[in-house]
Amino acid sequence: MTLYIWYIIRATGTIAYILMYVTVLSGIYSQYAKKKKKKINNVLFLHEKLSDWTLILTIFHVSLLFLDSYDSLTWLEILIAFQTDYKPIGMATGIVGLYFLGFTMITSKAKKIIGHQVWKKLHGLNPYYMFW
Repeated sequence: MTLYIWYIIRATGTIAYILMYVTVLSGIYSQYAKKKKKKINNVLFLHEKLSDWTLILTIFHVSLLFLDSYDSLTWLEILIAFQTDYKPIGMATGIVGLYFLGFTMITSKAKKIIGHQVWKKLHGLNPYYMFW
């Protein structure tokens, strides 16, 4: 059972990362297409849905870490960077990336409340989690 969970944990993390990569590319392309006066409705729809699925898979990935009996991580180790001895750099970069993803998703869903200009500035911070 542990080996299957290990594979699912790795698969969900990898797929979430690939989806995030495509999400960022679709966001960059939408800005390029907008400047070229092309229709971007489909691209923006794709951008939003891919980001939703990225978040869902990431949450599933993090939740599965509790089922992995190899390292038996705690909430503290999973949600706070550098709290675990198990691959601390990799875990920390994933945790920080999760926070950037969550921040970007929350501000995007609250765009109507916070206003377009504030959202645009906050959304502009999101390339930083591509480094994680």
